[in-house]
Amino acid sequence: MGEAKKSKENETNTKLSKLAGVGKETYRMGAKILNSDNEKLKQEVLSGEKSINAGYKELTGKKENQYI
Repeated sequence: MGEAKKSKENETNTKLSKLAGVGKETYRMGAKILNSDNEKLKQEVLSGEKSINAGYKELTGKKENQYI
């Protein structure tokens, strides 16, 4: 991806995160969840049963304290 495109995408995400009232990282993680094919996970996050952070970690396979 070119630098100009990355910069424009970052600017767009920053504006959208402000509109949503969340931080850039929270917005980025939420967008990744909503753009995924995992309908069960989407519903768990949207209902509040699971946090965006927990949903993102489940989706990407990242574990807490993975460096310990």
